[in-house]
Amino acid sequence: MTRLTFSKGAHRYWLTDPDTGKREPLRSVTTCLKVLAKDALVQWAANTAADYAIDNWDALSAMSASERRSRVAKAPSLMRNTAAAKGTQIHAWSDQLLSGQPVEIPADYVDTVTGFTRWWEKSGFIQVRQEAMVWSEEDDMAGVGYAGTYDLLALHPQHGLTLLDLKTGKGIYSEYAVQLAGYASADTHVIDGQDTHAPIIHTLGAVHIRPDGTTLHLLDQEQRTLANNRWDLVRAFNSTTEPAFTESI
Repeated sequence: MTRLTFSKGAHRYWLTDPDTGKREPLRSVTTCLKVLAKDALVQWAANTAADYAIDNWDALSAMSASERRSRVAKAPSLMRNTAAAKGTQIHAWSDQLLSGQPVEIPADYVDTVTGFTRWWEKSGFIQVRQEAMVWSEEDDMAGVGYAGTYDLLALHPQHGLTLLDLKTGKGIYSEYAVQLAGYASADTHVIDGQDTHAPIIHTLGAVHIRPDGTTLHLLDQEQRTLANNRWDLVRAFNSTTEPAFTESI
């Protein structure tokens, strides 16, 4: 039985203490990565919020000021979660096609799904597991405890056991490498409801799935070392207590 549970509505991970039965929240990998906010990411969030406000102006005008502010502020997170769900759905449709099952694909996604399916057939990858949770407890040396859910674990004759992130956005960014390093560094994988010691993952990669084609982006050893080092810093930084001034007379 796994000690890890996930609350889908709140998008939150919980870890159960085996001695007391008490559940404590664990930070997600994506939450930990917020310390890496960069100018491009900040600009993307601002643009996304602004676009949401423009596209939904009439509906927002009918809301109270506080609700309007909340909707606009949440737009970047909603966009990010929608993109992640899109990648998962494309992979699910592709699985059905590859297994010969009947599948109804919306017209807007036909080119994307069939393109990804053709790429997968030629890629040499064999799927091991998809959408699996991983976690690590808090460690005095390593840093904060965390959890997450990776997209795909696959075996390849050249690349070995490979952790793949499915991306459907405009580009492939350095933050994705650090995210993958976080998943790959986790001590425990949840397999069929059981906590299992993490396997050795040989390669990290992102699959960019677009209507005009699918491309694979792998980290070489030097880049993976950089990603691992960055994740170690992220995990340690999330463990630190923010300094605070005390009031004096």
